[in-house]
Parts: sequence; structure tokens; C-alpha cells
Amino acid sequence: MNAAQNRYQRTQGQRRQATIAGLTDATIAAIAEIGYPQTTIDQIVHRAGVTKGALFRHFPARLDVIEAAAQQAAARQLEQFREGLAALSATAPAAIGVEQVLVTIRALTRRPEAVILRELAVNARTDTALRERVGGVHEDFYRRVTEIAGALPMLAGRDPVQRRMLSSFVICLFTGEAVWDTIQLEPDAERHHLAFLLQLATGLGINDSTRD
Repeated sequence: MNAAQNRYQRTQGQRRQATIAGLTDATIAAIAEIGYPQTTIDQIVHRAGVTKGALFRHFPARLDVIEAAAQQAAARQLEQFREGLAALSATAPAAIGVEQVLVTIRALTRRPEAVILRELAVNARTDTALRERVGGVHEDFYRRVTEIAGALPMLAGRDPVQRRMLSSFVICLFTGEAVWDTIQLEPDAERHHLAFLLQLATGLGINDSTRD
């Protein structure tokens, strides 16, 4: 194979990856903006700027691109958690505060990627086909994200099960908060939730983590 053929193959591969990325990004954007049921093939290709034929060359059915979007959203959200929690160490070299951690986790659960995962989880409750396609993505995501949060220095020395339960509780609370916030049943809920979590942390002996 000559150099020209190599360049052609690389270009073809790059175009393929760009098309797939564009389709998954368009799917994520559509689900975040208009919801899962309204995220049709027509919506996806319109947002991606490609034809239906281009989509079906890479994704045989709608659920295939939905699953790919869920995987991408989960991967991005995991990276956001890693980077967001790691950034606390850089911005607070002397100590990481419990409230800082909670505020950071809350903000992460409001990211578009988190919206996608929530939207798919809610719809999967009554959509068996969707549940079969994205159930594993959600299961893996929540296992890994609770491990990331559970590795915070302020939880060091605690039983692994307790670390996982505490991090899962906080993430689930903020996830539910984000859902209820869309209809604003309780305007002061966010403030009350944060105050409760800080009291809970104090009662459990979870304090700001300090470093020498």
C-alpha cells in the first residue's frame, strides 16, 4: 500500500469518526433540549447536518444511536466528576471543605450529560427496549461515579460500603433535586438540602480534609 492509499484510508477513518461523533453529539443535544420521545431520526440528522442514509450507515436503528449517546454522556460525566473533584485540590491547597465538595457535586448533576442520563432513566421505566439498551450504561455509570466520590480524602479510613453509600446518597439526592427543580415545588429546597447534608456530615464526623 502506497502513501496516497494510506492517507486516503486515514481520511476515510477520520470522516467516519467525525460523522459518528456529530451524530452522538446531536442526539445528546436533542435529548437534553426536547426529551427522549421527541428525539427522532429526523431531529438527529437535522441537528447533525447529515442525511438519514449517513446515520443508518453507522447506526442501523434509532436505539443504536441513543445507546451510543448514552455511553458518551456517561463517559463525559465521569470525566467531569474526576476533573471537578480533582480541581478542588488545586484551588484549595490547604484544605477541601465539605460544603465545597457538595456544591461541586450539585453543579455536576446539572450538566447536560447528567440531564441525558436522567431523561433516559425515567423513560426506561416504561420502555422495555430502551431499558435493555441503556440499563447497563446506567448501572456502570453509577457504580463508577460513586467510587470517584467515595475516594474523597474526607472519607478516607471509612468502611468501603459506607463510603459508597454516602457518595451514592449525595448524588441521588442532588439528581432528584434537579428533577424536582424543573417544576419548582419548593423554592428553598436547595438551601435546605445543603444545610441538612452539612449537619449530617458533622454528625457522622466528616470534616474538611486538610493536607500538610
